[in-house]
Amino acid sequence: MLGLTLLPIPLISESLAVLIEGSFVDLGLPEALAGVVIAMLVLSPEGISGVRAAVANRMQRSINILFGTALSTIALTVPAVVLLGLFTGHELILGLAAEDSILLALTLALCMLTFGGRSTDLLKGAVHLVLFGVFLLLVIVP
Repeated sequence: MLGLTLLPIPLISESLAVLIEGSFVDLGLPEALAGVVIAMLVLSPEGISGVRAAVANRMQRSINILFGTALSTIALTVPAVVLLGLFTGHELILGLAAEDSILLALTLALCMLTFGGRSTDLLKGAVHLVLFGVFLLLVIVP
């Protein structure tokens, strides 16, 4: 049943992606920014729940939501999109540029420092936000 309920998500996302990408190209914005917008739309329910839990000082719940979202994206969504691309004949490129690889390594190292310890603090959260800002900057101005 999980597979059947998961199948509509990539199908809807693909049709929405075509609409958003077309709009972004018409406006002269980078196509990669359309991918960021689609990802934010898909992840917004979990993001809102995670932020609410963090604001209410329920960090364990917030972290559980974060890891659950990451796991579902890595273990379910990406393979589903790859399979859908194979069945429909669409080319799918999952490569990273050099600057994206460095940013990913920095993010993973920061996550190990943040979530590997006994507590987190405001500084580590601020560094996460700075890395996200750098990611957005690299998407908008490649």
